[in-house]
Amino acid sequence: MAMNEPETKGDQKRAEIKLAVANFLKGGVIAIVTNPDQARVAENYGARGLIVMNYPQKIAIAKDQTPRGADPIRIRSIMSAVHLPIIGRVRYGHIAEARIMEACGVAAIDESDVIGHGDVKSMEKESFNVPVICFVANLTDALQRIREGASMLVSRVDIKLASKTGTNKEEEPNVKNASDVYLRIQDEIESISKYSPSKLGSHALKISVPLKFLQYVIEHRRLPVPFIAGGGVMHPMDVAMLMELGYEGVVASNHVFAAPNAEKRMRALVMATVHYKDSLRMAYIAENMGPINQPGTAF
Repeated sequence: MAMNEPETKGDQKRAEIKLAVANFLKGGVIAIVTNPDQARVAENYGARGLIVMNYPQKIAIAKDQTPRGADPIRIRSIMSAVHLPIIGRVRYGHIAEARIMEACGVAAIDESDVIGHGDVKSMEKESFNVPVICFVANLTDALQRIREGASMLVSRVDIKLASKTGTNKEEEPNVKNASDVYLRIQDEIESISKYSPSKLGSHALKISVPLKFLQYVIEHRRLPVPFIAGGGVMHPMDVAMLMELGYEGVVASNHVFAAPNAEKRMRALVMATVHYKDSLRMAYIAENMGPINQPGTAF
């Protein structure tokens, strides 16, 4: 039977499978791909999983197309080309797109506001047989998404930066965005750790999350589910910094495949998740990366 057929699972089994998939995806690089060739490159050079989308947002707009969840035929063509877990990207709150992704047989669903909104509210997640990945910008976001059933979280930034090093958008990488989110969450954990028991209980009611979630983050100084860096990572030294900071993996920029050295760059990103504490190894991994973009597009 297919992995995500509902009749094969009770609630406990469903939770175990979601946890297993989330734990498999953490610790490495998740690549964003749009076709089987890109998927094969990502698989060959060590990616943990693949987020499938029709086009990056800028390309979709240039083609006069509304960004939306991946076309099922694109999902199936990539699934038939590789053996990695496939993650179907859907619009924020768009439960119909998510159901279609699940029916296609994806290993996880990425509920992303990067490509747009289907609803003002995040969709419910408990009824899905596969893990749902959500974008968060602060501790309240994170705990509310976990309460709804999210099995993995990705950093999302909604702060406008004046720096020319990048923007909040996934296709325009800026490592500072990801580091800001992680440090903000750690600061918020430090702040609530000073609350009295009664104030902590009141805060849990105020933000509509179980008290045990707040108690967990105070005790462990981390979120209860895997937390990976988004924002479009392109450089192995940025991967090393984010892993050292405390992230449990990274999402590679969808512009990796527009670079003239996509294979070398993908391999370097993956190796950086393993050797990020070894500066000598990183000096070799990060050398001769070349330009990020080239004329034309790989999409």
